[in-house]
Amino acid sequence: MRRKLKLHFLLVLSALLIFESQRYIQKYVLREGIHNQSIQIGTRPAKRSIFYFFNRAYGTLFGDMQDDLLDPSLRNIPSSHFINNSSCPSIFNAFFDRQKTKCSSSRSPSDWIHVAPVQGFGNQLNGVLQGLFSAAIFQKCLHIDWKFDELVGSNFRSRTFVTIGKRSSKARRRNLRFPAGVSSYKRFANFVQNSRKNLLLDVHYRDRFCELVEHANISRDLNLLPREVENLLRVRGELCLFLENCMLQGLLEFRERADIHQTSSENVPDIVALHIRTGDSLAFSNISVSRDERIPLTQLHLFWKAAEKLGKMRKDPRYYVASDNSQVIESALAYFGDKLSTSEGSPSHVDLNPSHDTSSSLKIIRDWLTLAGADFVVHGPWSTFTEKALIYNYYQRKRRIIVKCTRKVLEKRSNERIVEESGDWFCARSTLRDSSKGPRSYCV
Repeated sequence: MRRKLKLHFLLVLSALLIFESQRYIQKYVLREGIHNQSIQIGTRPAKRSIFYFFNRAYGTLFGDMQDDLLDPSLRNIPSSHFINNSSCPSIFNAFFDRQKTKCSSSRSPSDWIHVAPVQGFGNQLNGVLQGLFSAAIFQKCLHIDWKFDELVGSNFRSRTFVTIGKRSSKARRRNLRFPAGVSSYKRFANFVQNSRKNLLLDVHYRDRFCELVEHANISRDLNLLPREVENLLRVRGELCLFLENCMLQGLLEFRERADIHQTSSENVPDIVALHIRTGDSLAFSNISVSRDERIPLTQLHLFWKAAEKLGKMRKDPRYYVASDNSQVIESALAYFGDKLSTSEGSPSHVDLNPSHDTSSSLKIIRDWLTLAGADFVVHGPWSTFTEKALIYNYYQRKRRIIVKCTRKVLEKRSNERIVEESGDWFCARSTLRDSSKGPRSYCV
């Protein structure tokens, strides 16, 4: 009889848990935008996809359930009220101090982790953050092999390892891949801690740092944040956003070139900054890439009108346009006239354009810093370049207004948040939140 009662109790409890979890799963699916996903049952990729979904959903569901336990009076208070630069993990501060002091004179190969990030500037920042996090966790120095030294200075160049990935280097090195989950992180940690060789870290252009953060219990597995701070940020979808903000803030303190500050518009008051990425196939017709039209040129007027509405909130607004397409700049100049400014040089892509040089890198940096420093930002769909810029000053620019323009079928929006719409496109107020691909701008 007792066994039957116990079994009955377990069945009722299981049914209750399944019923209660449905709304959390629905919230997760809506947040991630994975409403439809085809999987061929019985295949290995199908098993991996299903496991990947539930493994990723676990952390989100746990955070949402914690959200219901939080004091309701806290829900409308922005996270910046509870956290600031001093709230950043102490291991990050220790890393930046070490990079300025010990690493500047270190010639021991075992002191260094080397990264060579790939693809566009935003994606390269993903790789840099993976290397920075690894170096901070294991008390190493970081060497970055890329074309943007002007952004972080010479502090991230090892004297013992000049060029990464070429056989001519005499430095001993070991290839190692950045972990995507807690189990691989533990193997990764064991390898790094026991290695006495120069480590070449294989970083990904996707936001693998956020993947690790979503899987891990930060306060227990990585010892980065107090549990109450982690729970608050995870509940609000800002855990990865906050940690990346901390890393980018520290990283860019190393800027050395004054001309980057002077020629960018990052601190110009009343500026409305726009980032229009039309897509590589449209911007660089001389390069063989697959078609990836992100913003059709026929919808540029929508961006201009949305920016103009934001500009009306200031007495003497200025407009700044960053784009991968020279036709966009011409259209903006025709619309805004002498109120428009942009950085010198032609649009370039660091990974796709073989003629990319130092002046092209400086143009990219200036555009990125202007987006990062603006109080008004208008941008299109899915651009890591924009989102990393918004992350950099997210908690420092508390009055910033972000407007995202995208196709109506790609994202839900509330009518009261819409700034401008045209045909199957709309522009609406948005905010940054964590996602499976890192912090993203979501219309709310």
